[in-house]
Amino acid sequence: MRIGVNARLLLADRMEGIATYTAETCQRMVAEHPKDDFIFFFDRAYDEAFIYGENVTAVILKPEARHPWLWQYWFDYALARQLEKYQIDVLYSPESYLSLRSDVPCVMVTHDIAYIHYPQYFKKSHLRYFQKFVPAYHDRAKHIITVSEATKMDVVKHFSEEPTKITVAHNAVRSGFNPISKTEKQAVRSKITNDQPYIIYLGSIHPRKNVKRLIKAFESVCEKGNANHKLVLYGRWAFDHHDVSKMIKASKSKERIILANDEVIKVESALAAADCLAYVSLYEGFGLPIIEAMQCGVPVLSSDVSSMPEVCGDAAILVNPGSVESISQGIEKLLQDQDSTESLILKGYENVQRFSWNNTANIIYQKLKTHAQ
Repeated sequence: MRIGVNARLLLADRMEGIATYTAETCQRMVAEHPKDDFIFFFDRAYDEAFIYGENVTAVILKPEARHPWLWQYWFDYALARQLEKYQIDVLYSPESYLSLRSDVPCVMVTHDIAYIHYPQYFKKSHLRYFQKFVPAYHDRAKHIITVSEATKMDVVKHFSEEPTKITVAHNAVRSGFNPISKTEKQAVRSKITNDQPYIIYLGSIHPRKNVKRLIKAFESVCEKGNANHKLVLYGRWAFDHHDVSKMIKASKSKERIILANDEVIKVESALAAADCLAYVSLYEGFGLPIIEAMQCGVPVLSSDVSSMPEVCGDAAILVNPGSVESISQGIEKLLQDQDSTESLILKGYENVQRFSWNNTANIIYQKLKTHAQ
């Protein structure tokens, strides 16, 4: 079988959620199926670390596709021609894009459809593109993979797809996320917060991530004197983050709000040394930091909407992400109720066992095999 892979997002310096899903699933399929040929289609120079075996061929297609209309050209013209040239039997696209000008069957992954729920948080150029093409991509795909049951139901509802056309294949924990010793925690805290305990938010700084309400909730906890913690916001600044930046500068608790990223310290260490993860997003297709925190033995505060209750199970405190009071009460419970916190940590270890990259890769491979021409 000759499997084409949309490897466009495999960038060594920017391995976020979809790129992680691409890497983790592809390296397992390549290793498990050495008799199959995998042709990875990149849109720029690639890191050799992404060439997972001798059965992988790397092809660079121009132009670099980082703008909506360049996306259309890359998928509908550059990629379509190469799918024919390399006699691809089936295309694996780990993001919600495919070629509308190719008859090669495609198994496509949908991580979320946030643009429908929160259109105000997208650039207008991107939003117009998604509104025009994403429904067509779902219609054209031979089979759709979603990362949660919540996203599956979202796709069924908004694109009128039959549930039988959609299979759930979850995210799982990236390697390197594990508990660390007290000594290691102290060393991390010394580097980030001048030895102070902290709450961590992990993810991009973006309106949909609800960071503004998290900051307000943290301010409320500080004003009550119910914690001596700092709040570490770990991630990159994303689209439309200016209100968050202004809010931090104006905050009465600004001295206790720390900005960090992988230039400061590795994400695995920053997460493992936290007293809790506060991940109260307004909407998620999955919410990878949730299970990464659980794997590290860090208790989790998350939202009671979209996929997050599904991913958390009974191993987290769930709050209303639209309520600052609900979030602040959740933070206080995590920091003050030691018995509850210890119980959540144990439940978190158990909950994480539900998610396996090996299982996810196998599900995807079987769908590729079923739909190959």
